[in-house]
Amino acid sequence: MINLEIKLQEIKGIGPSMLRILRNNNIWSTYDLILNYPKSYQDFTIVSLDRALDRDTITVQAIITTELQLQRFSKRERILFNAKIFDQTIEVIVFGRSYLMKQLNVGDAVVIKGVYHLYKQQVVAAAVIMLDKKVPINPIYGIEGIYDRSLSTIVQSIFDDNKVSIFETIPKQFIDLHHLMPRALAYQKLHLPQTVDDIHQAQRRFKYEEAFYLQLKLISKQTSNHQREPKPYDLVKIKDLITQLPYTLTKDQKEAVNDIFRDFKKPFASYRLIQGDVGSGKTIVTLLAIYAAITAGEQVSFMAPTELLAMQHYQFFTTHLKSCRIAILSGQTKIKEQMQG
Repeated sequence: MINLEIKLQEIKGIGPSMLRILRNNNIWSTYDLILNYPKSYQDFTIVSLDRALDRDTITVQAIITTELQLQRFSKRERILFNAKIFDQTIEVIVFGRSYLMKQLNVGDAVVIKGVYHLYKQQVVAAAVIMLDKKVPINPIYGIEGIYDRSLSTIVQSIFDDNKVSIFETIPKQFIDLHHLMPRALAYQKLHLPQTVDDIHQAQRRFKYEEAFYLQLKLISKQTSNHQREPKPYDLVKIKDLITQLPYTLTKDQKEAVNDIFRDFKKPFASYRLIQGDVGSGKTIVTLLAIYAAITAGEQVSFMAPTELLAMQHYQFFTTHLKSCRIAILSGQTKIKEQMQG
């Protein structure tokens, strides 16, 4: 088995200067370096110009329709040319890329990435690449003093030469069940993606890993000290509240609510993580869980990370739980007796 803690100075391409910068960023071994995955990516996924807004960063495929013009002003150089995207013509401006004058010609198919100025029908391009070339997805590490490309080359050599051991942390049955990437492959795809989907699948694996370990932590807290009587919630009142909602619960919402209600019937405290995209309806699930506890004669506290969000939730709950006394307590509340509700 290869030692997990292979020293960075043993890796080709890492000299004294880079070694010092990496150590200053708390990166001491190849394992540390692999765990320090890119902060973002410069990708070249083609988008539709029809959906682009003013000053959006876009990537489009185009045909060059005019000769390239090199202009020099204020100690800067820029190249101007027109390009056609389907039936639409835009002006392309590229700064500091004079070598493109020898590479690009009228009629060439190119991929252009840059900031789109809708009203000028203009793109200030950060990159112009010939379409017949392999269009890269460039990782951005954001480590001051080290070029991203240099770091990518070093990471590639670490994987190629098997200079790091990355152990699996999730049981195989869950990896197979949820079609997750193995941990080692996921790190490799984050550092060296070939497609945008590589990045998404790797991120999906680590999001699951985070949720998996949080769930284990919550389960470990379910000890005998947390035993309690089952909560006798009023299902009739809950169904009545559901019928009053201005929309129908989704299948996922119904399943989440039923899972929580099954927990209420157990003789011990339970922990649930409700996970979903913004706008997927997590708050409604929480509302029904809170109301179920209230119908069982319990008081409920609901915490929010900011006062603004707390006020939004307060207004939401008072709108839907008109028969319940609801109060809000924040840093602005001087005396508890002065709580609203």
